[in-house]
Amino acid sequence: MDLNVFNGTVEELQAFLGIDEPQPVPVPEPSEPTGLKLAKKEIAELKKRASTVILAAQALEEIV
Repeated sequence: MDLNVFNGTVEELQAFLGIDEPQPVPVPEPSEPTGLKLAKKEIAELKKRASTVILAAQALEEIV
């Protein structure tokens, strides 16, 4: 496989590729930072575990 390297300006590359006008760059939808998403998932998991522990403790109280 041959690898061609282009050394030139953006305008020269656009001309070479036949692009008349600069193409708009899509703007991604605003989203929560990755750290915040991970923190929310971790909190949800901790809540789930805590409720499981509480249910288990209640079940043990009924047995004892």
